Amino acid sequence: MDKKKLLYFVTEDHYFCSHRLELAKAARQNGYDVYVMTNVNNHGSVITDAGLKLMPLNLERKGTNPLTELNHIRSIKKIYNEIQPDIIHHVALKPILYGTIACLFLKKKPKIINAFTGLGYLFTSTKVTIKTASFVALTLFRFIFKRTKSDIILQNVDDLNFFKTQKLAKTEKLHLIRGSGVHLSDFPFSPEPEGEITALFVARMLKDKGVVELIEAAQMLKKENVPLKIIFIGAPDPHNPSSLKEEDIKAWENKGLITWLGHQTKIADFWARTHIAVLPSYREGLPKSLLEAASCGRPIIATDVPGCREICIDGLNGFLVPAKDAFALKEALKKLAFDAALRQKMGKESRKLVEDHFSIEAVIAQTLELYK
Repeated sequence: MDKKKLLYFVTEDHYFCSHRLELAKAARQNGYDVYVMTNVNNHGSVITDAGLKLMPLNLERKGTNPLTELNHIRSIKKIYNEIQPDIIHHVALKPILYGTIACLFLKKKPKIINAFTGLGYLFTSTKVTIKTASFVALTLFRFIFKRTKSDIILQNVDDLNFFKTQKLAKTEKLHLIRGSGVHLSDFPFSPEPEGEITALFVARMLKDKGVVELIEAAQMLKKENVPLKIIFIGAPDPHNPSSLKEEDIKAWENKGLITWLGHQTKIADFWARTHIAVLPSYREGLPKSLLEAASCGRPIIATDVPGCREICIDGLNGFLVPAKDAFALKEALKKLAFDAALRQKMGKESRKLVEDHFSIEAVIAQTLELYK
């Protein structure tokens, strides 16, 4: 009996490796013939070394030329026809939109899994042009989901309810699977270190991640002589309209507001050396950085927005503050900076929350069940 063919379509190879590689490996172990279609930069060998078949694709995330984008859809359709997959798993907005449109024109109709990683810039921006694009996207989603009978994965309850109220798909086709999970053994609980109190921000350097508000909070903390060091890990994302410039981040560092370490691997080592996790994002799917921080036993300060409130329970394992409120963010950081007992208590609750609800084994099991 031939193996069923499973194809993942993810825009960037590094994102696939950080968020979906373990799932793909588990699918292969469960008898699927697994393909990965993605832009190949520096992680192609990681994908092939895992026994997965790599299908390179040149797709710009911020492309807007209609003819170019139409050609992308044609290229996607051509690859789909070549592989003849039984299941296609699209991850994030552009693969979902372009991949599902391509599926409309296939003779052999695959099972389609559309996994939203959050509703991002397209749904958080207040710009008129972006709000118009959001309306167009919702209209397209409503059209293609019903005609392909897609199964849709949402990462948090807020996004799930949004899809229900917008009637983007039938309720039975909507599935809540909380993020991409975390390996508990890779991000072990560790007691907080001695020495200078530090807050760690791990994310792409985007305005939508709340970087500007965190800088404003850092300025206030410095004026009040609060003994708290703020560390940034992550790089700008030039393909995202919300990306910050490298020179701006370096300027903040030169003023002594933050320490910027750029892109890093082995993030668990950094959580072991810090005291507080902070992410003042405007909206998330379910932030992997906070899952990993919580697994390591760190208290969390995050914004009271979809995605963040899934992993930060206000008053239990951290504090939720209003989005875009630098003063409230400053106050929360100040409170944890001066209260070691509270940090340690909340850190233990963070670890327990991850153990109970967010292990990678649970996420993989739920997704494999959906494939069946």
